[in-house]
Amino acid sequence: MTAKTTPPAPDNSAELSGHMAEMSDILIAQARELNMIFTAMTGQTKKNLVDWPGIARSYAHLAIRAQANCRASLEAVARVERAARTGRDDDAD
Repeated sequence: MTAKTTPPAPDNSAELSGHMAEMSDILIAQARELNMIFTAMTGQTKKNLVDWPGIARSYAHLAIRAQANCRASLEAVARVERAARTGRDDDAD
């Protein structure tokens, strides 16, 4: 069994900025997908509310989890972008 190694940390600010931008793009894509899941699950909740309240509750629970994870992804994007700005500000000094 081979051990997985992590890629080396970038050694210059341009490479670091590229990694931050890629990470930000991934997190934004994740937030969009989670928002679509939230929308789909709320639709399923509405469809099943009268005839299948237990199943509707499960869909509602999934919708709330997707919404919470979407928010967490967007908060992570904000942290990444803040870190990228802070890194650029430090380079100017």
